[in-house]
Amino acid sequence: MNRLSFESADSDFEGKRACDSNEGINTIVKAQQGDGDFTCTLGQTWCVSRESYHPNGVGTSAYAQAFRRAVNNL
Repeated sequence: MNRLSFESADSDFEGKRACDSNEGINTIVKAQQGDGDFTCTLGQTWCVSRESYHPNGVGTSAYAQAFRRAVNNL
């Protein structure tokens, strides 16, 4: 039997969104110029990291809570 399930992580991220005091999602993360994540435009002193707008440690814990609920509901 095939089952499809969706579990929202919205409640787990309450108070942990980007710009909240306990961010679970990174805002813009600066990377070093040179062998950074992205190619820098000439003349810039920093690059944008691929970690920008991705979950950090707090965020991965929030996603894990939603994942556990989804697995328990299978």
